[in-house]
Amino acid sequence: MSILRKTVKTDRKLIEFFSKPHTLSLLVLLISVLIYHAFNMPSNPYKSALFSSFLVFNVIGMLQFTDSIFKRPIAILWRCVKASSIYYLVILVLMFYFEKEDMRRALSYFYTELNVPLPQRSYATHCEINMRNVINQIDVFVPLHIFGWFFKTLLLRDRTICWILSVLFEFAEYSLQHQLDNFAECWWDHWILDVLTCNFLGIEMGMLFIKRMRVKRYEFIKLCNSLKRYVAIITLIAFILAAELNVFYLKFLLYIPTEHNINLYRLLIFVPGGALAVREAFEYYATSEKIVRGQLWLSMAIVCVETMVVVKYSRGVFVRPFPRVVVMGWCAGIFVIVLGGLFFFLKNNKIRG
Repeated sequence: MSILRKTVKTDRKLIEFFSKPHTLSLLVLLISVLIYHAFNMPSNPYKSALFSSFLVFNVIGMLQFTDSIFKRPIAILWRCVKASSIYYLVILVLMFYFEKEDMRRALSYFYTELNVPLPQRSYATHCEINMRNVINQIDVFVPLHIFGWFFKTLLLRDRTICWILSVLFEFAEYSLQHQLDNFAECWWDHWILDVLTCNFLGIEMGMLFIKRMRVKRYEFIKLCNSLKRYVAIITLIAFILAAELNVFYLKFLLYIPTEHNINLYRLLIFVPGGALAVREAFEYYATSEKIVRGQLWLSMAIVCVETMVVVKYSRGVFVRPFPRVVVMGWCAGIFVIVLGGLFFFLKNNKIRG
């Protein structure tokens, strides 16, 4: 018990220490780091300049930004999350005004191994169901797929939304496999290996963790009691799906291998920022205070600008038109979603609210 009490006291002291501004101390520390980093002549000045500017921006965010909804473990962590999101958004805006060839060349200044066309692998070559073909489809991405959905479930905290996104992403892969070969998979790879195995394990493990740890759940579907909220939740799903698809297109268009650290850096910005944005979206739907908070606005802006970059860089790359069945399928799906929602809420007189 004495050890536990000492640990609790130590944790409280640490929290109190990090909760105070320490503005002058941070300024001295920041200047010291910049001087040390600059005068030691790093091997790659481009990386050092990017890191230093990122560090400065985060320190400014720690000191000047307001607190978010999340306060644990410490409030300044979530200020850094907001600062990192703004920094990434600024980089995306800069990218939008360059051509993809220029950006590939620019990335090679930071990482010399880049600016090399990537090989594309199709997973739809051997679709007979036998043990050999199934084993050939299982690689390192299977456990990553499971843990990806585990953490995504911790962010969304709504089983229904997770399953909707899970199925929609498979339909998106079907629809876009004429552009990206990596999206081409056998039917059993889509629905048995991905949805019913990897996604199922990731989602249910995540929901079990939420239940055991008594984490607050976001029951978006239960909030869908008016036309306005129905449209808002559909918009949320569309933004999340766009964010998932953007990463595949950016990797392909900018020649960034899947295992490269750039993807990890994006993930480290997206995951905590997404967690905060989803919570702010839930608060927006669940309370009468209709304010789009900072991180939610930033995340929506990031997805929009990423999509703009993808569309611009795709010019002249994807020349094959969308198959007719894909266009008809998505039109029919949108038609059912729109008319179904209108009919349901008009019938129940719930357009207002």
